[in-house]
Amino acid sequence: MSFSADWLALREPADAAARAQTLIKAAAGAVPEGGRVVDLGAGRGATMRALAPHLAPGATFELIDHDAALLAEAARIATRPVTTHLADLRENPAPFTGAPDLLSASALFDLASAAFVETVAARCAADRIPLLSLLTYDGVLKFAPAHPMDAMVTGAFNTHQRRTKSFGPALGPGAPAALHDAFAAHGFIAKTEASPWRLDPGPLLDAALAGILSAAREVIGAAADDWARARTITHLVVGHRDQLFVPA
Repeated sequence: MSFSADWLALREPADAAARAQTLIKAAAGAVPEGGRVVDLGAGRGATMRALAPHLAPGATFELIDHDAALLAEAARIATRPVTTHLADLRENPAPFTGAPDLLSASALFDLASAAFVETVAARCAADRIPLLSLLTYDGVLKFAPAHPMDAMVTGAFNTHQRRTKSFGPALGPGAPAALHDAFAAHGFIAKTEASPWRLDPGPLLDAALAGILSAAREVIGAAADDWARARTITHLVVGHRDQLFVPA
């Protein structure tokens, strides 16, 4: 699955406002001077930019993505030493060498399969690598003003999120629980915080609603369009979870 640079740029301010800063600071604080952070599905490098101000001197990033143009853009605007790694995570969920001091990912695991999560957890356990997972969708959609059809559309959207995507059958809103269970099975200590988007009128709200409507339409057909015609949405909360897993 690929995302356009325009979409990633559009969502970055909302991502920055939503991320759990306590977990970011805790994860960054555990990276030693000169340490290495590997970011999976790095895109334009938004996770790198969130972590960079909190890292010790000399810490470096390895950005992994399958889109060369996005990686080039991330490297161009990086404020830390960075290497890029062009790789298809569908073929290898952990295509990095050695044991980085931190593995990170944003808005990735809800798109991935249970097998993908298990593979990442096993690799982290083998080399005692902490994982910082940010902005994983958790199934919560809150529309304002509320409408009786909202629950139907939320259910349809969540059903769509669990359909087969680039990584196979996607975890969708079940991803935070799957991550927790997979890492707990390897003895990791978990810290979790909510990191919801809170969207007011603007381009990102418009884009998010269009995506929700399109996905719901594939599940419930014309009923999704009935919902859209019946209301004007002025605010939207999209639930996410930020999770930090640390080897015991």
